[in-house]
Amino acid sequence: LMRPGASTGEVVLFSEIGFVPRKTQEEINLPIYRGDVKSAGGQRVRSTAASVAARRYSHGPHAEVDYWLRAAVPVYAKQSSPDRTIRLTGDGVSALSLTVQDVGAIARAVHTDRQNVILTRTVARGLAKYVASRKLKKRNRIVGFLANLFATATEVADTRGWVSLPGKIQIGRLDLRPGVHSIH
Repeated sequence: LMRPGASTGEVVLFSEIGFVPRKTQEEINLPIYRGDVKSAGGQRVRSTAASVAARRYSHGPHAEVDYWLRAAVPVYAKQSSPDRTIRLTGDGVSALSLTVQDVGAIARAVHTDRQNVILTRTVARGLAKYVASRKLKKRNRIVGFLANLFATATEVADTRGWVSLPGKIQIGRLDLRPGVHSIH
């Protein structure tokens, strides 16, 4: 790249290092107290789910546990990627590339910001399934048991992600005089 009126040109190298981390599934068990089941009726499922989701971090005062809700939530897999750089060399001049965007760190930060919402929605879904299985169980114990078993067995976290994105984007620049050069 030559700038008009300049005595040197610029070689610009964009590089992608690694891939964004993959999401995996973490299973957690949360206590559903007897009072939760009563308050989860109607429009209060979401608010009840939020208080149940908060128990992931603190169970608070112990009450009589009616049910242990198994919830599957997405988490990013631990991934250690060394900070690599690329050295550009040409015509006796060299430069190192610099990270201009850490896409993996952005993905983790966005996930961390949304983690409470994801957990609350997961708990709300599980709580609604449990309340429905309890109603079925009152009519027919076997059907209620099978509904609860199906709800528990089908609980999986949404681990979709754009795994082909680079983990980091780097740029390297090398100023060279006009002409043909061998770049390494």
